[in-house]
Amino acid sequence: MIYLGLMAALFTAIYAMMLGSAAWEDLLMGLGFSLALMAIFRSVLLPSPLPSNRRTMRVVVAVPRYLWMMARDILVGTWTVASVVTGLRKHPHPGIIKVPLGDHGERAVGVAGLCLTLSPGSFLLDIDWEERVMLLHVVDATNWATGHNDMLEYLTLLDAALNPEIDNPYPELPGGQG
Repeated sequence: MIYLGLMAALFTAIYAMMLGSAAWEDLLMGLGFSLALMAIFRSVLLPSPLPSNRRTMRVVVAVPRYLWMMARDILVGTWTVASVVTGLRKHPHPGIIKVPLGDHGERAVGVAGLCLTLSPGSFLLDIDWEERVMLLHVVDATNWATGHNDMLEYLTLLDAALNPEIDNPYPELPGGQG
């Protein structure tokens, strides 16, 4: 039920942003459109069965931390690339680092790879599912442990948010240890 409410709220927010208005009449109309579209396109928009409330809340609580991690990586990557391009930082040592995937799920690996590719200075080259490693190209491979630890932090957060049945190391997520 929480999942359906979140979907309706997100669709209503998108409608309000398209209109550029937050008047109550526009929000009410957006909610009506959202509910109508969700009913008409239920088989396309909504998974079957719906995720549990616990899983939905874990994802909702993890989103701010995830967005913060992405913003931090983008800012640090932008600064690193800009300092190399402008000559403030000499002799970058680009290279490829291997990040072991361990037992992290496919969804978490895919989303984490996308996020690290969005950040300037790092790029996902390949995922070898047989060896369970991810290959990343980074601008400065001399400090490979940083890229390795960033990727593991992404994977751990995403697995904790997407898989409610695994142990959760984040105390702020429902069911977390702390």
